[in-house]
Amino acid sequence: MPISESKILGKGIYTVSEAARYSGLKFATVNRWVFGYREHLGIVDPDLPRIDGDRAISFLTLIELCLMGRFTKEGLPARKLRAVAEKIAREKEIVHPFAFQRLRTDGKEVYLFEDDEYRQISGKHEDNRVWKHIVEPFFREIEFRDEYAHRWFPPSGNKMVMLDPDIRFGEPVVKDTRIGTKNIINLVKAGDSLDSIAKYYDLDLKQVKAATRFEERLLKTA
Repeated sequence: MPISESKILGKGIYTVSEAARYSGLKFATVNRWVFGYREHLGIVDPDLPRIDGDRAISFLTLIELCLMGRFTKEGLPARKLRAVAEKIAREKEIVHPFAFQRLRTDGKEVYLFEDDEYRQISGKHEDNRVWKHIVEPFFREIEFRDEYAHRWFPPSGNKMVMLDPDIRFGEPVVKDTRIGTKNIINLVKAGDSLDSIAKYYDLDLKQVKAATRFEERLLKTA
């Protein structure tokens, strides 16, 4: 059954494979965290119905996966992330807590900023020391709109590559354009020089190099 455009426009559309590539997580981890495993529910909401029978993930879900992936690399167990996500969802009805601008930390505990004050939402766990140096740098990569992540500038793109759900369904593009980084890397693979690609798309050479580096890094982590 065809999916209504109103359900997907402005949300971004990513397959499980794409979400794994962009977040740096394993395919199985993305599947488990989003869609659950056996009797266990997922930690984050996919935010999208199946598209042509395939599982799909929204931009906000992708942002949550990226942040959660950085947490777990620092040793924070997924069960603790689940506990925080469930508490925020239950108490504040926030569907995508790890893509929410008011999520903050002092390096020990996790807080929500509301009513001009910070309210603690995590327990006293030693491992929460990893939150501060993960959340703050990550949120600097994000542009927010209505308190939720709206654009993401992956660190490997040098602020010249962005993912915006309002542009090409969230496909990585050169900043402030509709030119996909895939288009650029495909021309590179075909033998076109970076100078000729820049001229063809009316881009600065630095933009073309950034897009190429971004795609090459994705290939290495695939």
